[in-house]
Amino acid sequence: MDVKYTLTTLGLALIGMTFTSAALAGPKVTVGRAIAANQQISFDQINHTAWDKLLRKYVDVQGRVAYQAWKNSSSDVQALDAYINSLSRANTSTPATREAKLAFWINAYNAVTVKGILREYPTTSIRNHTAKAFGYNIWKDLLLTVGKNTYSLEDMEHKILRKMDEPRVHFAIVCASHSCPRLLYEAYVSEQLEEQLTLNTREFFANEENFRYEVQSRRFYLSSILSWFDEDFGSDQAAQLKTIASYLPSQAASEAANANSVSVTYLDYDWSLNDRVDVAEETLNPEGSSNQNAQESDGELAIGKSGSDESLQLFRQACANSQNGEHHAAARQIRRGVEFLTRESKHATAKGKEALDRSIHELSALADSVESGATNSVDDLKGAFARAHHALAYHYQQRASESWLRRRFKAAGQDLKAASYEVEYGISWVGEGVENKTRDTLTATRELGDSMIRGAKVGAEHVNSQAKNLGQQIMSFGRRVAQPVRR
Repeated sequence: MDVKYTLTTLGLALIGMTFTSAALAGPKVTVGRAIAANQQISFDQINHTAWDKLLRKYVDVQGRVAYQAWKNSSSDVQALDAYINSLSRANTSTPATREAKLAFWINAYNAVTVKGILREYPTTSIRNHTAKAFGYNIWKDLLLTVGKNTYSLEDMEHKILRKMDEPRVHFAIVCASHSCPRLLYEAYVSEQLEEQLTLNTREFFANEENFRYEVQSRRFYLSSILSWFDEDFGSDQAAQLKTIASYLPSQAASEAANANSVSVTYLDYDWSLNDRVDVAEETLNPEGSSNQNAQESDGELAIGKSGSDESLQLFRQACANSQNGEHHAAARQIRRGVEFLTRESKHATAKGKEALDRSIHELSALADSVESGATNSVDDLKGAFARAHHALAYHYQQRASESWLRRRFKAAGQDLKAASYEVEYGISWVGEGVENKTRDTLTATRELGDSMIRGAKVGAEHVNSQAKNLGQQIMSFGRRVAQPVRR
């Protein structure tokens, strides 16, 4: 065979292969920005506060994201872009703590994923945007600039995070899907990283859609994540189960995992979008162009009715599960309620925090007692839930007063409404109807809150009078639920 001909043929083949690869590659989308070397900083110095505020506003305790409301807020879309730009300042060569690096790349992965979904929204699944052959693949073609390099989502996951010898990252990074770990409603930070990774890992396995243990058949039903990344958890099944044992939701499951005395079946993965579709724009911080609105768009969660509904829903699920003998599920819902109160405690006044912390302590002990089977009394649960609603009502009332003094009128209106709903929900646990005087006060409070949210001019005298009436109802409600509910 002619050597020249053969070389020519090979050359054409290589050119064809190169051309084909180029044709198969999707269009690249780069986020972040180029930063001069002298302006780059250590991972330890990157501030994640902006991301934290956005998460607290748009993500609920189940990890669902209010994508539509987020996309409709041009200021918060810009806030996300600004945060992503800030990530570009990190210098990957500068020494930094392991915790800071982990927190950085987890936040980066999640923020870029949210950015990618917002670009495509409305959509039903991230898999609609992961072309295997032709076209755009969000995991490969959405690139974040960090320092002097760009990183795809696949790079962040496989070339960085998986190489950091921390398997719990698989329960922290989120692919915007129903079967993913929940997107934590706060930013990961180095100072709290161990606690946050532990929390989200336990929450992952407490969800029956990710883990189930059938005692009679001695079989674990595990998320496919444990199959796809099995080597990250150990060299064989025994090592892998031992890695997750301490995070499983029951002692029996932990013991079975440590003993490797089970068979394993992997669950189907649900790629539907983790969309918080039930959230209307008006339940989040209102957006506007006035100076007042600009002062109030600080990213704090304005609860209104949606947040109050969130706590009520969790408590109702816990009560129903307890009545049906589903102790582990009930404990899981109570702990989610604790997380909700904990999140609120971080933004509470001193007095509000004191009330919330008491309820957090009570509910945490209750969850442990329910899970162990020591507490089966529905009345005990209802009493604790009523006191939790009282703590939330008091917290929102206190925060509304503070916001009013700071002339953050819309935030004050949201908190007044939230306080009124918490009173009503708390009374429902007591098993009594809402008296006419109380209902009139709650209705008037919500109407006042709506007026403040719309930006209507409301006199200080009217606000003070209504706040006083609400405060009296909260105090009366608190006296009624100070002791366990008995009927």
